[in-house]
Amino acid sequence: MVDNPYTLTWDELIAMPMEEHEITLSCVSNPVGGPLVGNAKWLGVPIVTLMERAGIQPGADQFVGKSIDDWTAGFPTARLYDGRTALLAIGMNGEPLPISHGFPARLIVAGIYGYVSAVKWVTEIELTRWEDFDGYWNVMNCKYYTGVDQRLPVPVVLPPYVDLVDMEEVKVLIADDVADTGQTLKLVYDFCEERVAEVRAPVLYEKSHSLVKCDYVWKRTDQWINFPWSTEKPVVSPEDTRHRVLDA
Repeated sequence: MVDNPYTLTWDELIAMPMEEHEITLSCVSNPVGGPLVGNAKWLGVPIVTLMERAGIQPGADQFVGKSIDDWTAGFPTARLYDGRTALLAIGMNGEPLPISHGFPARLIVAGIYGYVSAVKWVTEIELTRWEDFDGYWNVMNCKYYTGVDQRLPVPVVLPPYVDLVDMEEVKVLIADDVADTGQTLKLVYDFCEERVAEVRAPVLYEKSHSLVKCDYVWKRTDQWINFPWSTEKPVVSPEDTRHRVLDA
């Protein structure tokens, strides 16, 4: 969904104006203190420069990168224009991009997990709509909480939808940290139950008032939960006896 599709040769790419930025990348699966996070100085062409030449058409709300190994990842096109650094990178720490990190070129997008952005060995970039393409890990997304103690009236399923993927014989685990009200879990559980072979829900904590009784629960509690990876403890007035902090 661009006005001017084009192909770049290697010589054309390296002749373009470059920028160099220090960016930290983290895997969504990285535990606190884990090894799946690191930073480097990346050299590359700003993706917005490539998009200006292509001319993005209205409605192209998903940016998709494709790899030579057929791996794909997509994220909202709007993220390219919110001030973050996004590069088609060809260099790392003052050296040519190592093969293990995606030589000859890879995508680097600050502040977005790699499973939806960090395509290595890039062969193609596509602008499309969420309903028209699923990246490798883009199967389902839902939204309920929008901030601290702020939420939508009801949780909603966001595109891309699981209907676009054949999951009839798939077994699904819906993992969450806490089954509090259980509204989000119930939405996802009900959504998947009609579409997959089997669905189960593991959580760390389950509250007694949760709408969903999970299949695997580490601990059942009605106390306020403060996780070890929280940067700050909940702010509670000393006079407020409705909340208690559980130090894990």
